[in-house]
Amino acid sequence: DSGVKAIENLMKKKGKFDYILLETTGLADPGPIANIFWVDEELGCDLYLDGIVTLIDAMHILQRLDENESDNSVNLATRQIALADRLILNKTDIVEKSVIESITSKIRKINSVAPLTQTVQSIVSLDLILDLHSFDGNERSLDIMKFDEHGSGDHIIKIINIGTVLLELKGILSKTRLEKWLQFILWEKKVPTQINVSGELSTDESQSSMNILRLKALVCIEGEEKRVIIQGVEELFDFHYGTQWKEIDDKTNKIVLIGENLDHQMFLKSLEYLV
Repeated sequence: DSGVKAIENLMKKKGKFDYILLETTGLADPGPIANIFWVDEELGCDLYLDGIVTLIDAMHILQRLDENESDNSVNLATRQIALADRLILNKTDIVEKSVIESITSKIRKINSVAPLTQTVQSIVSLDLILDLHSFDGNERSLDIMKFDEHGSGDHIIKIINIGTVLLELKGILSKTRLEKWLQFILWEKKVPTQINVSGELSTDESQSSMNILRLKALVCIEGEEKRVIIQGVEELFDFHYGTQWKEIDDKTNKIVLIGENLDHQMFLKSLEYLV
């Protein structure tokens, strides 16, 4: 991959820079680029993925969100918003207030956890876009704690078929079961509804496929004294350790999923397998 090669060449100049800001420009999908840091072991040893920042053009975003892909997949503008850890809405000075409100509403229906900042001429504090630690154990990244439900009674917010789902479950989880459950929903692209005597998961073949673009979770794992943070992009995910649990803490497991064709009620029923 040319992108990987460019970064590897840059790493040969190690010590001459503090931070790499990779601009994908225009209509590019950040998912495969983010996954590089999981699948390329050599690259991952020298660098870590800090976060995904999506810059949104207030003049044209509504048109881009309405575009249809030839294969009926999620369009790139929607994917860029769904995958983001930070959202920057630019050119807000030249767009009517009512349009900004409409844009903000649509953005929030796609991604309800990423902080959204409005800007003029893309002027933004570096603290909002650098050192995010969105993919490691730094709990500054846990925007799931500030999930915006927008009055949704069943914790699902949708735009067309893209939505954000918040799943909450009290109790201590089995790491083995959680890993199997995550692998199933990310790789099989369906919600497991059955478990056999050997612990293997399965589902009704008639169930429609889904597509999870982004995953964030804060969970309490059996045998672990620290919070466990899970970050995922498309089919890949990773576990990180956060701070120590305290006796007074409310040990509610929280899992946020952003993706296509997500069925909240089916997910809730499936969670029973984890405890």
